Amino acid sequence: MGVAAFAKEKGAKTILMDMNEERLRFSKDWAYGDETFLPSEDNECVLRSLNNGDLPTIVFDATGNKNSMTEAFKWVAHGGKLVYVGLVKEHIAFFDPDFQAKGLTLFASRNATKEDFDTVMAALSSQKIDANAYSTKRIAFEETISYFKDKDAQTNKTVICL
Repeated sequence: MGVAAFAKEKGAKTILMDMNEERLRFSKDWAYGDETFLPSEDNECVLRSLNNGDLPTIVFDATGNKNSMTEAFKWVAHGGKLVYVGLVKEHIAFFDPDFQAKGLTLFASRNATKEDFDTVMAALSSQKIDANAYSTKRIAFEETISYFKDKDAQTNKTVICL
């Protein structure tokens, strides 16, 4: 969500894809996404229809999911950039001829500069970005263990323990 929010803040058109419809709706509202969609067999067609017939020139994958990160190469326009924000502790492989044919640039983005932090702090201070919206549930510290033992509660929620 943060990647989308700051891309939008910089003037980018944002198209958000997520497997969880509830999270997708929340992300669209919170990050002011221009378009959203659920993944399907027709991802390329959907992306092109939402982007004037073109694939995106920059794709950020912030999933930390090996399959998503591998598939992300397909959704970048020729000469475009793929930026991995998510981290996965596995090997990621891709079909090099497709990567080369598109002339893609692959970036890893786990670090930030002082200017990046200044931008984030300014956006938070001016309330252009609402950090409280990242929290989908608040629990007492004493409830932490039991909360995470509940399988239903483990659906990619951000929790702040008070």
